[in-house]
Amino acid sequence: MKLKDLLNENILGDLPSSKLMKMKWNPLAEVSAEEVDAEIEAADAQIDAAKAKSKASAAAEKDTIKSAKDKIKAAKAQMKVAEEGVIIEDHEGYTFGTGDIVNNRDVSCDHHGSKGFVIQLSADDVKYSVTNGGDGTSYKPGDVLTKHKDQLEKI
Repeated sequence: MKLKDLLNENILGDLPSSKLMKMKWNPLAEVSAEEVDAEIEAADAQIDAAKAKSKASAAAEKDTIKSAKDKIKAAKAQMKVAEEGVIIEDHEGYTFGTGDIVNNRDVSCDHHGSKGFVIQLSADDVKYSVTNGGDGTSYKPGDVLTKHKDQLEKI
């Protein structure tokens, strides 16, 4: 045994020499299989949580982008309406003009309750860009619907 090995053993305590490569105390030997399994399960759970968080973040980003695109589409349609400036009057005395906000009051229509601003008019029909809607409805913001003027009311 060399002097440095003797010094290391005396300073560090009761450690084996480097030639024997044998440890008297092994901290890993005291860890049970259950503890190792628990550590592995915890690490797997952390990975799953990180993946779920990433997936939720991607879904939120997608929804935000879609909503912003719908707003852009509606704003462009509104700008087009402002440039046209057409007005018609129906048989009940209501005056519809481009840019007016209308509500679909026809309860038998799939688009009942839709609201939007008028973008185009013809003799009997009104084309409008929807500004409301959501999950479970047959229309969403940015949709362009054409309805008979009797189905609509000016707001």
